[in-house]
Order: sequence, then C-alpha cells, then structure tokens
Amino acid sequence: LCGCPRGASLALSAAWATTESALSQLVHLQSLDLGRNQASALRWVQPVACARLVSLSLDGALCRTADIRGPVLQELSLNSCTDLHHLRLSCPDLRALSLVNATSLVAVDADVPALRSLSLAGCLLLPTGVVSELLQGVPELESLDASGLPRFLQLIQDAGEHGLPSPGPSRGTPSRGELARSGGEPSSQEHRARLVPVLRALSLTCTETVENIRRAGFPKLRHLDLRDSVFLKHATLLHTLQNSAGQLTHVDLSRMKFGDDCVDVILAGNTNSLTELRLAHCRGMKRLRANKLSALSYMDITGCTGLESVDVTDCPSLRCLAMDDCAAVTSLCVRARALQTMSARGLACPRELEVASDRLRVLELQQRAKGA
Repeated sequence: LCGCPRGASLALSAAWATTESALSQLVHLQSLDLGRNQASALRWVQPVACARLVSLSLDGALCRTADIRGPVLQELSLNSCTDLHHLRLSCPDLRALSLVNATSLVAVDADVPALRSLSLAGCLLLPTGVVSELLQGVPELESLDASGLPRFLQLIQDAGEHGLPSPGPSRGTPSRGELARSGGEPSSQEHRARLVPVLRALSLTCTETVENIRRAGFPKLRHLDLRDSVFLKHATLLHTLQNSAGQLTHVDLSRMKFGDDCVDVILAGNTNSLTELRLAHCRGMKRLRANKLSALSYMDITGCTGLESVDVTDCPSLRCLAMDDCAAVTSLCVRARALQTMSARGLACPRELEVASDRLRVLELQQRAKGA
C-alpha cells in the first residue's frame, strides 16, 4: 500500500484488518474508502500524513476520538461510527461532511469554513449548543440534513417565535465555559444569530413539529424534505408551508397525512419556483389541482389511495408524472405539452380521462384488477 502512485484511489472491501500505521504512510493517496470491514478495525483516526487526500470514507470505524487534518480534503464520511464521541476537524477545503447515525457523538471541534453539505441525521446525543457553534463556522452551508435531531427542531422553533434579533454588534462565539455556566444551551436570541442565512436544502424527516422556517433564519431555503413526518400536526405543516411560500423549488412530503389546503398552499404559493413535488403515499388528499406552474418538471403522487380528482393543466415544463396505485381517482385531466413520461397503473375506472401532450413518449395506463 505504501507504494501507491500519485493521484491514486484506493477502496478496500475484503475482510482483513487495516492498521493505523499503514494509513499514515499513504502520502500520495487522493481517495480512500476503507469499507466497513476495515474501518471497524480502527481504534483511532488521525490520517495527518495523507496530505493529498481529497476524499476519505471511514464508515463504521469504532474509534471514540477522530482527529482529521486534511489541507485539501473535500469529502469526509464517518457514517455509522457508533462509538465516536469527539470529532476534531481541520479541513479548510472540506465541502461535504456526513455523520449519519453517529449516535454517540457529543462534541465537534471543526475548522471547516468552506463546508457546503452537512448531514447530522441520527446524531441523537449531539447538543444544540454544539450544532449552533458548528453552523456559525460554516457561513456558506447550502444543504443540511438534521433528521432525528429534536433539539435542532427546538432551535428553529425558538428562533422563529422570538423573531429577528435587534441590530447591534455581534457578541461572538461563547466559550465552552460560558456554555457550561448557562446549562450548555445558548439562549433563543443566540440561536437565531447562528442559523445559516444561505441554506438552500433542509431535511427534517420524521419530525413532529417544525414551523416558522423563514423567520428562523433560512430566507433562501429552496429544498424542503419532511417525508415520513406522520405525527406532524396539520396546522403546523400549513403554517410552515405558508411561511416558505414563494421560494420553494423542491418539496417532499411523502408518506404524510394532510388535507387539500396544504397542497393548495404549496401550489399557489410557489407557482414560478416549484420544480419538483413528491407526495407519494400521502393520506388525506381528495383532489389535486396543479395549474399554471411554470417551472414544475416532476410530480410524484404514487399510492395516494384517497385521491379522487387530478387536474394538471398549463404546466409547460412538466416532463414526468408518476401516479401509480391511485385507485380512487374518478377524474383525470393532464394537459402538459412537454410531458414525456406518465405512469398511471392501478386506476379503477375513471369516468373522465384526458391526457394531452406534444412530446409524450411513455404512457402507462393499467386498470386495477377487480378485488385487488
């Protein structure tokens, strides 16, 4: 391994152990993926000598502490590192950091000013104060996956309820001693000052409460992912969508339960911005009227078993419509001149059926079998 040429990429998937001393000698390696078998043998991670690494994946490593210093590192993955408690990073060029299911992580010291994408899904023990400090140091963050972080949701709630902070000089980042004296959690106003104003994609799947998205400090939010949030109250969802109207381009509310009014808010409030809408397996919808959506290119309403009426007209950019297993639909009208693919298998027997397109290439219409 020590003889790897310059610019080499190495992926190890066989079930044999990789030692830390071997890693420290891979001075010319640019991409390293140990795979779970090898990473699980690591008890500490400090690939300081890998000065040319651009991509590093140590998923499943059993280390309790990781100290990673990569002067040119751009992608880092430490997913499913369930023993990881403390992470230290000094990576000035890092663009993407994934810590999915790092379930024991409680401390992060990070110098990652260029970070664009951050995934903290499943980091159940990560304190809100630590998340706040991390976000303060990544002013250009564009994508955040905070799925399963109830404390982060409370951060959004507090920031939205207290509104914008009064103008004035920044107090700066509180020290760890200040955080400790205040119980480890900054005040709501401090939370508000730390949220990321340029964030464009936010994933909060399986959440029970989230609202005031725009007021909480995400004025440029474009992608909103709330799929599987089956316990999210209807009024809270409606409020969230109303506060985000006019800016959303991608919305995913798959496997949720809500009424027609929520869909109406999405469609009416984002007529010129919405490009992708995913409402698969949603309960509660009776009708869908998507009219005059100039940017919409993809729509998925698969498995919406309560849906009775679908009207999609004057959507000049729509290219794909998926609506399999919508057995209750009795009226279907689709007029989209750019539509290329449409799948509507599993319909019962709609009384009204119209599909009009100038560019249609694939059309699947299959009647639902009796008794199915």
